[in-house]
Amino acid sequence: MPGHPAIFALLILAAASLYGYTGLKRAFAIPPLLNYKTWAIRIFLMIDVVFILFSVLWLTYIRTINIPEYTAYRLHFYLAGVYMLVFGPKLFFAVFVLIHDLKNLLAGLLVMVQKHFGKNSNLFSRIHNTRWVLIAGMFVAILAFFWMTYGLTVGRHRFQVERIEISFPELPSAFDGFKVVHFSDTHLGSFAQKHPVSGGLQMIKDLNPDIVFFTGDLINNHPAEAAPFIEYFSVIQPPYGKYAVLGNHDLGDYRTWSKIDDIDPEEYKIERLHKQMGFHLLRNEHVFISRGNDSIMVAGVDNWGLDPFMKLGDLDKALGEHQCFPFQIIMTHDPSHWREEILPETNIQLTLSGHTHGMQLGIHTRFFSWSPSVWIYPEWNGLFREDDQKIYVNRGFGYLTLPGRIGMPPEITKITLRQGAGGSKE
Repeated sequence: MPGHPAIFALLILAAASLYGYTGLKRAFAIPPLLNYKTWAIRIFLMIDVVFILFSVLWLTYIRTINIPEYTAYRLHFYLAGVYMLVFGPKLFFAVFVLIHDLKNLLAGLLVMVQKHFGKNSNLFSRIHNTRWVLIAGMFVAILAFFWMTYGLTVGRHRFQVERIEISFPELPSAFDGFKVVHFSDTHLGSFAQKHPVSGGLQMIKDLNPDIVFFTGDLINNHPAEAAPFIEYFSVIQPPYGKYAVLGNHDLGDYRTWSKIDDIDPEEYKIERLHKQMGFHLLRNEHVFISRGNDSIMVAGVDNWGLDPFMKLGDLDKALGEHQCFPFQIIMTHDPSHWREEILPETNIQLTLSGHTHGMQLGIHTRFFSWSPSVWIYPEWNGLFREDDQKIYVNRGFGYLTLPGRIGMPPEITKITLRQGAGGSKE
């Protein structure tokens, strides 16, 4: 793990702990809790000590055992998970301590104003002395711990199928009702066991898709990560095939072997890996899918992302002489590509992307969805439209760095294409 981010993470944890410590002392100062104050503070501080000791021992263990580099990479993720369990609840509590202190500051100012005008009401004094915000913060922190524990254990493998119908006036009539399954970002090197992957792929098969699209990041860093999972992809045999593109991890954004102008043997391994899994890999190229007497065009590009990610996607090459084909679908790993190039330069009706993971952290319900990733990617998950062009961003199948999904379950998307101008229906 890089040194600077680790130091920054520890500093953030220390700040949240120290501020939370001041709030904990005040919360346990009331008579019903006073007898437990010493133990509560000891446990609160001991958690940080245990985390630091665990981190040192875990990193020492990783460095001393003889394992492949990509396995060691995955083992670092567990440290990030433990950090989240330690830091997350403390951060929630620190927010409530801040609210408590702001409440007291405001109440104190109002008491001063009252005294200035000769008022005798003690309402604001009572508000100043209450500790209900701190008590509420402790309960929220406890709930946050269990919420995060679920996301780091069970929730990371609870694949959620998102079903959506999308209508297009230009869609050929033969493709009305055409079933597309879209998934992305398997990050197979993050899985220590095979059954979650096989279970997710079986779910894709059970959706009975006409065609399957995978929008990149099959691996974390090294093709060897995917070798144990090759056979499980054979269960997916849609009648119109399965197609894939390469994401930034597939192209080695985080490895020294990646070079934009020099094809490396590792890149050939990635291509061979997709072929063994039964994917037709589209690398800045397109194919035509025929049904009845009609056809649609499916294009795919290598990863194209905003800095610092590589811009290897080539729209002109991918579309060739068919940029005005009546109905087009394009796969591009990074949704930034849609707004930066696809919207202003093409008339492609449907873009499929992944990459964001929904930051593996947030809130996702049937009626409301939010993640911090919205601060980086305006199109971060779900369906977005601009005039007659649409993009669907899948929040990912696997996980990376944080070994779980907290409030942001892994996704398999079933898209039913409809002819018409009805927009979309979930």
